[in-house]
Amino acid sequence: MADESFDGVAVLDGGAEEGLRWVVSVDAVEGHLMVMLNLVREGQYVSGSGFDGSKHFGGVVLQTWRGRTDDLPWHVMARVGTSVTRVVVTTNLGTEVELALSPFMPEYGSKFAAASIPEGEFPRAIRAERDGVVVDAGPQPSWESAPEAGG
Repeated sequence: MADESFDGVAVLDGGAEEGLRWVVSVDAVEGHLMVMLNLVREGQYVSGSGFDGSKHFGGVVLQTWRGRTDDLPWHVMARVGTSVTRVVVTTNLGTEVELALSPFMPEYGSKFAAASIPEGEFPRAIRAERDGVVVDAGPQPSWESAPEAGG
């Protein structure tokens, strides 16, 4: 796992374009769970963002975040239910990007997923699957074109 120091626990990491790495970190405080996607280049923190939710994940299948900073590539992150075996993003150009998926983490009652989106594309739809069957498609943005950075 990543060597960098983040708030919380690093639960998943992977490569990105432009020499970036992403690290998903989780910080549980007083019944809440802060899930962050941190970007790192050459061991230096570049950017990070995420979402807050209940530490208890019962009944929820898919909770997502998508974003970018400045001219960096888009990234997508999700917290998913225990039955999910695959998470896929479809970009504006129709590319399907499978997110890296953590094992089930009982201390958080869920799994975590993340991926970088190819340069020049942005996320249009995300779905969670169980053994090839879509179990949740979550709320989808209605972007006709890529929102501004940070959107």
